Amino acid sequence: MQSAYPNSTVSTAIESPCVDICEVDDATQLCIGCWRSLAEIAAWGAMSVEDRRQVMGALSGRRVAGAGKVGVE
Repeated sequence: MQSAYPNSTVSTAIESPCVDICEVDDATQLCIGCWRSLAEIAAWGAMSVEDRRQVMGALSGRRVAGAGKVGVE
């Protein structure tokens, strides 16, 4: 994917995992929609592709670990 900003140094090769369910769980301190921390969400736009890959790689494990702990109604 090519950036909409040709002079940008930030690659948009990995899109955000956001699913527009933005609520932080008190127990896990993670968003129950995308399973990222607030720090990861805030930094996402400036992260390198490698940093984004690392976060994306951690999300499925967080989702599985948090599934029974999050009070999603």
